[in-house]
Amino acid sequence: MSTLSTYTYPLVGKLAVRDIGQEHVLADLKGPRVIQAVHAQLKGEERYAHSKVLLTAFFDAEAQPCIWTPIVNFFGTGPEPYDYRSYPLGYKEGEGYCYFPMPFRQRGRLVVKNEGTRPARLAYRVVHAPAAELPPNTMLFHCKYRREEVCRTFDYPLLEATGAGRFLGAALLIDDAW
Repeated sequence: MSTLSTYTYPLVGKLAVRDIGQEHVLADLKGPRVIQAVHAQLKGEERYAHSKVLLTAFFDAEAQPCIWTPIVNFFGTGPEPYDYRSYPLGYKEGEGYCYFPMPFRQRGRLVVKNEGTRPARLAYRVVHAPAAELPPNTMLFHCKYRREEVCRTFDYPLLEATGAGRFLGAALLIDDAW
């Protein structure tokens, strides 16, 4: 796994061999804490293996996952990953990173599941730190993946949400299968 910075990170896990349909917990943390970074490098034998390993995260008492996305899309790239760098997200030499802060008060749980047809290997680390006190207006991080097999309308909604929050962006990726 390549080094993306000079910081020393507490490791939650180093390597997981993902069997088909099996879930693996990357982190199960008690709060209050802030996840400061997520790094991952996935190797798989099938086409689009990066899109077939699903990342979910639950923060506090949320009934639905706060994060629900193929792991490659979580890092801002598509089914065939390409290298790019920005401050909050990037993908370099096969390793994705996310530096969006993910605070929670009681519990934070990150899980991956291989939904592909062949095993995949995942090297990862989750960087986190205690949060002495989170302000009452602290919002939870949310990241959702949407997909349409064949777009039947040009009026495709990028965001459907309720409540307070900040919109940080969207990635529109097209896989031209023609």
